[in-house]
Amino acid sequence: MDVRRAGLRIAATGIAALIGAQANATTIIVVPPDPNPPPPPSVSYSATDLPDQNPGEDLYRYEYALHDFLVSADGTGFKVLFDPAHYTSLQAVTPPLGLEPNWSITSVEPIAGARDGYFYAGARVPYPSPPLAGFVIDFVWLGVGTPGSQPFEITGDYNRYLVASGTTTPIPEPSNGLLVIAGLLGLTTQRRRRTSRARPR
Repeated sequence: MDVRRAGLRIAATGIAALIGAQANATTIIVVPPDPNPPPPPSVSYSATDLPDQNPGEDLYRYEYALHDFLVSADGTGFKVLFDPAHYTSLQAVTPPLGLEPNWSITSVEPIAGARDGYFYAGARVPYPSPPLAGFVIDFVWLGVGTPGSQPFEITGDYNRYLVASGTTTPIPEPSNGLLVIAGLLGLTTQRRRRTSRARPR
């Protein structure tokens, strides 16, 4: 009888321990990575040499386009930085045509030895991810050669915190081969028109 009681006590103790272990167990859920993550936002640019207004100044214009730029909340924007060693006299021209009321545009002049300047555009309303183009800023170029890429930041809450960062990329220009093909097609079209006009009716 004592042996049976001891066995029952041991069994009860084991069951209680098992129940307690299950109650205290932590469930770990492993979330697999997204197989198709969205591409990070990027900023492309084109640089245009403008007629100089003052002697000794090299006036240029940057035109920016945003790619994969998803504005899910009011105040999401982008900021392009200007090194004071290479840029001065920043002048914001316009936000995208037709979208002026929906963007807050600011340009801050770079100060040598103190801070970078920047061009900032913050969205006042949500925007989807298709490319947005038409952000323009004029500046005086202090460097050698042609102005190139710049650091940029994607920011939230009207430039209060950083979301992402990167470097602007030049908008690719048409290759020489494409220009030659376009020229040949134009000549062919002109010849066909002349031939059709010269035929007697």
